[in-house]
Formats: sequence, structure tokens, C-alpha cells
Amino acid sequence: MKAPLIGIFWIKDDGKLILDTCPYDRGEDKIGCWANHSGHYPFWEKYSVKHGIEHDYVYYPRGRVVYNFITKQFKIMSSKAVIKNKKMVDKITKAFNLIKYKLTADRHYEKACPILDG
Repeated sequence: MKAPLIGIFWIKDDGKLILDTCPYDRGEDKIGCWANHSGHYPFWEKYSVKHGIEHDYVYYPRGRVVYNFITKQFKIMSSKAVIKNKKMVDKITKAFNLIKYKLTADRHYEKACPILDG
């Protein structure tokens, strides 16, 4: 199996993922015991221009995968709609090469998710 990744993601209207990842052991920001990678806003500014996307970075449902070095646990943070959608969680875990993980609904990522609510 490939090494697990951490990073950020968006879910496009067609269900495809936009990712910015790195190997979990090379996380940029180690806040306390959590390894983190990238930020939504700075990545989106470059990505949206390159791909001709006119939407703001909060338009698509988004989230983050982090790793705790003390508990050796991955955590997926996103909106309630994303976390409750098994098909989408499976897609995210596959993209990040995760086997064991914790799901956390985080108010920071809440917004209408029409592609997941219907």
C-alpha cells in the first residue's frame, strides 16, 4: 500500500476531488502533536486561476486530513454532510491512502453541500 497522505481537499459538483497533499511524515506545520499541510485559501488562489475557476474557495465542500504523532491517528475534518456520506468518505480515504482514521464534523467547513444533500 502507498504511504498515507495529509492535506486538503475539495469536492467538485461532479464528485471529483481536488487535492493538495504530502506524505504524513513531511507535514509542514506541526501544531502541538498534529501534522498539517497547506491552506485552502493560498492553494485555491493559484489553482483556480490555473484552471479558470471563478468560484471562491468556499464554493465547493472542502476539508482536511491531519495526523497526530502522539496517538498515531489520522483525522478527516469536513462538514457534517461530507462526514455522513459513506461514498464520499470512501473516495477521500482512497485518495489519501488511509486505512484507520477518525471522522470529525467541523463547523469551519459547514456550508450547503447540494451535491451531497440530494
